[in-house]
Amino acid sequence: MDLISRLPMETHGQILREFDPIDLVSFALTCTYAFASTRFFMNLAYTHYKILMPFLRSRRGVEEFVELMSRTSMVISGSQAIAFLYRLRYSESDLDLYVGSKRHMGAVEEIVTFLMRYGYQVIKENIQHSIQHPDFIRKWKPFANATTGRTFVMRTDEYSPSNIVRVIHLKFGNRVIQIIVPAHNIMDAILSFHSTVVMNVITATHAYCLYARASLVEKVNIIRKGPYDNDHVSTAIDKYEHRGFAPVDVGESDWIIDYRDDMRRVGDRYCWSVPLSSGAKYLAKYLEEEDALPPMECNTWQLVCNFSQLQPDFHFHHAAYETGDSADAMCVADDMLIALDAPPSVWIVNYIKKMKETKESTDDGQMEIV
Repeated sequence: MDLISRLPMETHGQILREFDPIDLVSFALTCTYAFASTRFFMNLAYTHYKILMPFLRSRRGVEEFVELMSRTSMVISGSQAIAFLYRLRYSESDLDLYVGSKRHMGAVEEIVTFLMRYGYQVIKENIQHSIQHPDFIRKWKPFANATTGRTFVMRTDEYSPSNIVRVIHLKFGNRVIQIIVPAHNIMDAILSFHSTVVMNVITATHAYCLYARASLVEKVNIIRKGPYDNDHVSTAIDKYEHRGFAPVDVGESDWIIDYRDDMRRVGDRYCWSVPLSSGAKYLAKYLEEEDALPPMECNTWQLVCNFSQLQPDFHFHHAAYETGDSADAMCVADDMLIALDAPPSVWIVNYIKKMKETKESTDDGQMEIV
């Protein structure tokens, strides 16, 4: 390690560029100098510029877009998010933007106007089912909290493509951007994806890989089966298999990669959470406030195996927090519903404190994949 410490920082960068995410983590754990070197490298390698420059072609445009992300709670997901984590480029992939339903009325139009300034034109818009459609009446039910007696969530157990109510397609040259509006909240849409390899989120402050061990260490793609499987889903799974992510189903998976039955939280120790230096000023407001978390990190869920049918599958158990007085609806894990006596952003902070005090979780927020 003494030899490594004597190398110029530029040489470190050339070496670390060859590392995949798990190699970066492993190297950072070897000594203080390696940690500092890796941190410096990641501050340069993981920025919004890397993912947005091909679409906006302007550093000022990227900075304005990140500010827009912070203000509207918009996130990036899909193929571009997993490529970003691996520091790759999928040049053929669209940029998928998700905007929460509570904000979508004004935010979508603002985002479209912004993108049109950079040459994009709307080429298609799809309006899907509204939340009053029978599909939603059937799949989402009121839930009364036992502690407060208030009914403020809507529950679902099924993987449904109708969780999306609006999609706007924009194009400039060969670049395509999709603005996607979920029916209830962003994390509900993310947890409704066909498989875990695409369950990654980039916000104004962080990049999150929700199933870090599966996607970054084992390089497997945990498949959820459901009544909505079709040729489009099969094509998507095949696409990621060709990119190096072997598909595994409920019979081939294991707790060590899918964390079944555990209550999960965005940013917990099973995630890889990467602070983005290009969003540091938006993260500062959470660091300055005691017990404040970025809104995305207040989402919780559970992955449950369903062996009660002929073809076993995975269900993502969660509810949508829908009081009407919250700007951003959140997902709430089933186990959390029983005890929820405050808004999720307050409850989850208290929950983390309790876990740390009882020493049941001493490194919450760190990636436990090694």
